[in-house]
Amino acid sequence: MKQNALYLLFIGCCIVWTTGCPAKVDEEGRKNISGTVTLDGTPIGRGNIQFAPQDTQAPQGAVGTGGSTEIVAGKYSLKRDLGLFSGTYKVKITSVVVTDPKTGQAPDPVQYNGSPESFKHEQIVPDKYNTITTLEITVGEDKNQTHDFTLTK
Repeated sequence: MKQNALYLLFIGCCIVWTTGCPAKVDEEGRKNISGTVTLDGTPIGRGNIQFAPQDTQAPQGAVGTGGSTEIVAGKYSLKRDLGLFSGTYKVKITSVVVTDPKTGQAPDPVQYNGSPESFKHEQIVPDKYNTITTLEITVGEDKNQTHDFTLTK
């Protein structure tokens, strides 16, 4: 019985050794991407930034050649394991502000969770930066890259 287990372990190791580790192959060539996002000089409080590949140098078989992450207090970061490959990307930035229509203020989380449909949801980033984006970046060969976005209404 012990011999069978060792034999199976040996076969498993041989398979991994000959086929490689997919996660490592996929990570190879990715870059750390980070930066800031401001709208009319003010950092975006919360939002999302998406990178859609246009022309990349991703290795064959790479999964997820684009990327997306949260913007918090005007900053975003894609670490290497989820980063971008060298190439050109369209960038879409969104930020929705929720307010109580009665007070014009941010709702109490308990109130909001009870009836989100009764609050105003406003996309504060102009369409030219999301649904009809004109933003584009080129990711180079450096492992750590900064791409800042200064948006205007």
